Order: sequence, then C-alpha cells, then structure tokens
Amino acid sequence: MNILMLHPHDIYSTAEPWTVRITNLAKEFVLKGHRIKLVYFPLEDEHIARPPISGMDVIRFSRRIGVKYILENIQRFMPLAEWADIIHLQKCFHYAILPAIIGSWMYKRPLHYDWDDWEAKIYFQGGEPPSIIVGLFLDFLEKILPRLSDSGSFSSYRIRELFIERGLSPARLVHAPVGADISRFLPDNTKGGIKERYGIRGYLVMYVGQLHGGQYAELFIRAAHGIVKTREDVDFMIVGGGYRLNELKRLSSEMGMGQPSFPSSPERTKLTRSPSPSSRSACSDSPSSSASA
Repeated sequence: MNILMLHPHDIYSTAEPWTVRITNLAKEFVLKGHRIKLVYFPLEDEHIARPPISGMDVIRFSRRIGVKYILENIQRFMPLAEWADIIHLQKCFHYAILPAIIGSWMYKRPLHYDWDDWEAKIYFQGGEPPSIIVGLFLDFLEKILPRLSDSGSFSSYRIRELFIERGLSPARLVHAPVGADISRFLPDNTKGGIKERYGIRGYLVMYVGQLHGGQYAELFIRAAHGIVKTREDVDFMIVGGGYRLNELKRLSSEMGMGQPSFPSSPERTKLTRSPSPSSRSACSDSPSSSASA
C-alpha cells in the first residue's frame, strides 16, 4: 500500500519531539512492506541537508505564513495525493490539513486522522494563550476534522469520545496509545552518579518530560513546595524543555524555594541519550515522557 503521511511539525528538531510518533509509525509500516512518503514542515525554511530515514521518502514543505505558501504547498501535495492509497494526517494545524483534505477530495483517497493530543485544550492551558483568535481557529479545525475523515486513531479514550461526538463512527476508530522507548535512556546513569554530581544526599524525585502546555509540571512544583516544608531529606529536579520552562522557573522562585532544580541543556544531555534525528525515538535534548513508539 502507498501511505502518504503528513505532520505539521519538524521531525528533525529536538524542539518538537512529539514528531517521534509519526516517524516510528512510518518505520513500522515500512517493516510491514508498505511504501511510505512522509511530509513534514521544518521550523526553518533554510535548505539544510538532513539525514534520510531508511525505507521511506521524506519531503519537506514550507511552514511560512501566508496564502502564497499555503497555495504552493497544496500544489506540491497534489501529485503525492494521487500516488497515495491513503493519506495519514497527524494533528490539525491549518497549513497541513488543507493540502490533506483537498488532496483526499480531489483524488478520492481515504483520509486517516491520527489524533494524539487535544490541541485546543493544550493551547488554552496554563495561563493566557498567545492569541485567542489562533486558539479559536484551532478549536474549530479540531471539531470539523473528524467529520471530514474516513477513519481515525486515538491516543486516549477521552479522544475517542471526542471523535464520536464530532461525527466519526466508532467502527472506524482504532486505539493507538502513547508510549515511550526506555532503551533511549542511559542504563549506566545510576541514581548514585546523579546524586553525586548534584550533591544530593537524601531522596531524589525527578520529573522527566516536556514542558509545554498539557504536561501540568506546575503540579510537581507545588507538590515539592508542600513536601520541603516538612522534610529536609528530599530534593526535586525537573529535566526537560519547552516553551513553559521560564514560566515554571518563575513559579518556583515566587514560591520562595530553591528547588526543584532545572539542569541546563548540556546537563540534560548527560541524563538522557540524545540519538541522531534519523533514528530518534522516545527522547531528545528536551526529553519527552509522552513520546510515542
């Protein structure tokens, strides 16, 4: 089968580690004998040579804002849609779903929507969103996409409920849960070595994961704040990266506590394995506890 896969983010960037889901799914499809073309949208438009991913064609599209670029992407997508037997789309960002929907309609190709995150809820979580208009548009797209899809996969049963509420038959849904590849973590990173490096003598409680919306790392900080009031033998550490990192650091500072500690980027790489982009799996320079295998 010819499977055309589409992701709106950068599969080579450690700033967007959640793309591991689609790359690992693509690899599994290749192992089953399917032919794969994977379209992604890099953070930068510079034409930097990227390592290939074995067994599939990887195609970069532009993420630049503007009608001109969207129309160019749609035009480039049409021959790919004609080649495909099915179009596999993950996430509901407009610059990716418009080519997918139009290509599916023009060439009568089934559209599969892999819904892994409730994007609108994540966007509005954690304080004031960057743009109310963008958030509402994202919510609108997330509501109509199930109706426009021929099948879907869901990461959680709450997402399954949303699929059904928004018009896709349960018979056309399959569970594709989130996972993690623990082989990407350094087995020789013993707790003793980490404690020695940071001068920790008591217990160490560590959060390892993304620091974007929807991870609720602030709950970890508030829990730490409550515990250190009554115990002196516990240290807390947050290992990860994301756009909420500075906000979480401020929260910790405002609560008047010296922890959790936030290792710098070079230190994070000592705590987790940082594989090459072409083989990247469940963690990266900003390790993710919710990456999908």
